[in-house]
Amino acid sequence: MLASPAAPAAAPAPRIAVTARIQTLLTWTVAAAIFAMMLLQCADVVARKLLGIGLPGVVELVELLMLVTVFAGLPLASLQGEHVLFDLFDPWLPARLKHLQSRLADLCCAAILAGIGVLLFARAARTASYGDTTPILSIGLANFHYAIAALLLLTAAMHLGLAFAPAPSIDDTPPEATP
Repeated sequence: MLASPAAPAAAPAPRIAVTARIQTLLTWTVAAAIFAMMLLQCADVVARKLLGIGLPGVVELVELLMLVTVFAGLPLASLQGEHVLFDLFDPWLPARLKHLQSRLADLCCAAILAGIGVLLFARAARTASYGDTTPILSIGLANFHYAIAALLLLTAAMHLGLAFAPAPSIDDTPPEATP
């Protein structure tokens, strides 16, 4: 018996829904940080031109927002495969070897990012115990260190997920051999 065309589509897998929510949250976080940097820089330039003085603490805020932009964007770039690649040998490698190479690269990235994330959590605890703040606005730095560490660990988890994701169908036929 054939299914009717009006049959409801299957619900997306929970893992895919969670990943989509994380992507959406990170995308909006990066967009908001970039927009805030733009507004701060614009206000600072206008204040310098009209009043002859810059806004205090703008440089600190832009630096902190840049941290948010870079480290919230890192999991997005990893998940979408937008990192810089060295693919000099790809034309000569069979598809199965390229797939293995991709899996090994994801495992290496996961290990390195997880290691840095763990070290950064220790650094964040030390920063919190010292009470480090920015010089002008006295914004505490520990929360930023914790956030960066968490985002690095999230990126590591994404690379681990990519390394063990189901393999796409692999066709060893060279592209020039297909009609």
